[in-house]
Amino acid sequence: MAGADARACLSSSRVLRPSIRGLLVASACLVGCADDQVQVEQRPFEGTAWEEPARPLAIPPGGLGLVTDSLGDTVTAIDLATGAVVATRPVGRNPVDVDGPHHLAIDPAAGAVYVALSYPDVGGTGPHAGHGASQALGWVQRLSLADLTITGQVRIETNPGDIVLSADGRRLVVSHFDLARATAAGADVASARASLAVIDPSTMAITGSPAPRFIEVCAAPHGMALSRPDGALAFVACYAEDAMAVVDLASGAVERIAVGPGTLFGTVAYGPYAAVLSPSGDRVAVASLASHDVRFFDVAAREMEETPPIVLRGAPFFPAWSSDESVLWVPVQSPDGLVRVDLETGATSERPLGEDEGCGLPHEVEVLDEGRLAVVCEGDHEAPGAVLFVDATSLETLQRTEVGVFPDALERVLPGSP
Repeated sequence: MAGADARACLSSSRVLRPSIRGLLVASACLVGCADDQVQVEQRPFEGTAWEEPARPLAIPPGGLGLVTDSLGDTVTAIDLATGAVVATRPVGRNPVDVDGPHHLAIDPAAGAVYVALSYPDVGGTGPHAGHGASQALGWVQRLSLADLTITGQVRIETNPGDIVLSADGRRLVVSHFDLARATAAGADVASARASLAVIDPSTMAITGSPAPRFIEVCAAPHGMALSRPDGALAFVACYAEDAMAVVDLASGAVERIAVGPGTLFGTVAYGPYAAVLSPSGDRVAVASLASHDVRFFDVAAREMEETPPIVLRGAPFFPAWSSDESVLWVPVQSPDGLVRVDLETGATSERPLGEDEGCGLPHEVEVLDEGRLAVVCEGDHEAPGAVLFVDATSLETLQRTEVGVFPDALERVLPGSP
């Protein structure tokens, strides 16, 4: 191999992360460049690969919270009564590179945990770091709730966003928050639209799983909610199309409803990102990043309500409803905070958050019981993030639990589950 070719070969190996792929390239360089006496120094992988054998994961009496650490490639299990970390387990398909576990859904009756692997562009920018800019196809993995070992997997499209399971456990749906497609398409909205992947969980296997059914929905779909109990309809927040999409998952029919006046593809005026169904199933809270507000979608009428939006100082992420639908808790970013909204009176109270309060970039709120909330805090995406346990009324911190890097979702498993 000529000296110039050798230098090119070595240059290509240096840009790779310390991985199996990088070792293969470096080895090829050594073989081809031996005559030039070129030396290659490859930094070895210093992390911990998947543990063997897997240890059982018990459900504590106070319930278990599972948190996806999207840049840590782990799932953290928390005792929801005490806030203690029960276990931290690696997940994904590659023990070296970033798989990006992003959101999860749990089926306690089937003893299954479903997680989407997003393979984020770790150097990217956008409304959610590198999320939405990946060129790698995503995956969905089914993990055993007993020990979080892999029991099935299926390939999906690029940039999986939200993952939700129907109440009867028969439909698993994944959105694709493909900002790269949305922005590359220019004014062509049809080619900008990404899909939902509709999966039958019973068909998932370690190898040979049938491909999901893909339904083209809208530009950069992200947060979703499914109608109850069978998940026949999906209500989808369409970030780059300023719309809510109602998708008939049986027929594939899609209806798109503008979230507000003056929407025009190519200029994100609202940026709907999260969609959370009310306990009754009558309303969807739609949180929009660009317009800094939460609006409401009427499920029966299939239209946005005329109720004035809840206008916030920061960008709202995944809110949570009270069981009687009288209160909405909203995490906001830039400035970071947690907002409690009385939906009957319109009164709001806000607790400032941020790194000084132990909760940088609050991403999601989960109601644990009538008196407590769990707030998932992304952190700075380099150091460990956290879950903040707060009082549902005063919003004061009760407990803080450190988890993995860039946590983005928490799902609960109640006592008595398999």
